[in-house]
Amino acid sequence: MKLLKTKLAVALLAAGLSFSATAADITVAYDSDPVTLDPHEQLSGGILQMSHMLFDPLVRLTQSLDFEPRISTEWKRVDDTTFEFTLRKGVKFHSGNMLTAKDVVWTFNRLQNSQDFKAIFSPYEKMEAVDDYTIQIKSFKPFPLVAANSDLYLPNGQRVLFR
Repeated sequence: MKLLKTKLAVALLAAGLSFSATAADITVAYDSDPVTLDPHEQLSGGILQMSHMLFDPLVRLTQSLDFEPRISTEWKRVDDTTFEFTLRKGVKFHSGNMLTAKDVVWTFNRLQNSQDFKAIFSPYEKMEAVDDYTIQIKSFKPFPLVAANSDLYLPNGQRVLFR
């Protein structure tokens, strides 16, 4: 009986320690609270701050104003109105599904039709998936800010939402 009580006490102690080991406080500082967790819902300071902390763009400007690869590994101008991005392989949604060019096109189309974001995407005629890891974005006329405007904020690793 004493052995059973000892085993029970050790099991309860171990369970208690494991619960406390998984519990943690996370403090996140924002200038203002995001009004939604859907980054396509509203263009606001809180949403933009949340997007920058949680999601990755195709490319990103560094502090020295150079472009660095994020979800895309390469980008090039195909002609005066077409820009091409090669996506990083191995990027997954939280569900385990692989990110493909179709997901990027879906995000682009959603943003292009969003009330708050459609003006940002108005220079673009369309985006197409060339293959599973290549997209092309076409503007109505020559547009020099395609790479700087390519921060669509796509999922990186286990992140699932888009900006």
